[in-house]
Amino acid sequence: MTSRSIPWLERWGVSVLDAPGPDEAIALLEEMEIAPDALLIDYQLDHGANGLELAAALHRRHGACPTRIISAERSASLRDSCAEMGLELMPKPLDTEALFRFLAEIPPTSDAQTFPGPVGQIPSK
Repeated sequence: MTSRSIPWLERWGVSVLDAPGPDEAIALLEEMEIAPDALLIDYQLDHGANGLELAAALHRRHGACPTRIISAERSASLRDSCAEMGLELMPKPLDTEALFRFLAEIPPTSDAQTFPGPVGQIPSK
């Protein structure tokens, strides 16, 4: 994800925690003492890390949750790696309808609000 995507996710009612790298993401969640309801993770991260590694680390720490790996890379090996982990690859540029459907299907937690509106009424970016 890019920081450009955050404002329109927030307009959809999504609370976004943005971190510059994997270590910061883990530290931020621990500092806030929360578990993510869902993860949207870029495949290519800083310092040679990748989104699959971060997803695995976060799932180990917080339990499995709906996760999408986002990447402009469309290689069969990346698709296979995602599939082996039970994750879906969401290609860039992002399909806003697919992203909205993914978010709308996430079951709300006890302290979370329901995602707004039916999929047929996708808010504009």
